[in-house]
Amino acid sequence: MKVNSTVIFHNNSRLFLLGEILQTSLYQEVVKLFNEYQPGHADWQDTPEFAHYPGRLVYSGSSSVIEKINQLVESAEFNNQLNSILGLSLKCHGTGLWLDLPGYKIPPHSDTMLFDYGLQIYVPDETNFFQMLGTCFYHNDPKFIKPMFEIHYMPNTGYFIDKTHSITHGLHHGIPPNYRRQSVYIRYHTA
Repeated sequence: MKVNSTVIFHNNSRLFLLGEILQTSLYQEVVKLFNEYQPGHADWQDTPEFAHYPGRLVYSGSSSVIEKINQLVESAEFNNQLNSILGLSLKCHGTGLWLDLPGYKIPPHSDTMLFDYGLQIYVPDETNFFQMLGTCFYHNDPKFIKPMFEIHYMPNTGYFIDKTHSITHGLHHGIPPNYRRQSVYIRYHTA
C-alpha cells in the first residue's frame, strides 16, 4: 500500500489517498469476483443498511476471495502500515464488497459512529469505467455543502479516513447507464 497524499480537514480529520492497496494477484481475484456478477444472483443482495439509497448491492457469498481479503486486512504487515499512518493501533470491524448499479446515488453524508475509520478500495471493471465515480468530499458546513474535491475512481486506489462520522462525503454523480461502481470497504475501530 502506498500513501500518495494526505488531506487534513478543518476539524483535524484526515484523509489518506492510497494506491497499490491490494497485492496484484488478490486485486485480480477481486476483479474476477465482481465480473462474475449477474442480476438476481443470490450472493449479491440489497441490505437494510443501504435501503435508503437503493441500487447498492453487498456481497454475501462465501468466496475464498473474501477470506483472502480478511487475512490481508488482519495481517500484521497491513495493520502496521495503517498504524504507522495514524500513529495508533486499529482493529478490523468488518469487510464488505459493494456493487453500485446504474442509477445509484448517495448524497453528502457522514458515517454513523459505529466505526471510526474507513478504507475504500476501488475495483473498477478496467474495460468500462468512468473516473468521475470516485468519492467526493464536501465542506462540512450544513448551510454550505459544496464539493471540495473528488477522488478519481481508478483501479486499486482509494482512501482511508479517520473520524468517518465527521467527514462529509458522497457520490457527486449518480451511476450512469452501462456503468457500475465496485469497491471493497473495510471498517476499523481503535484497538
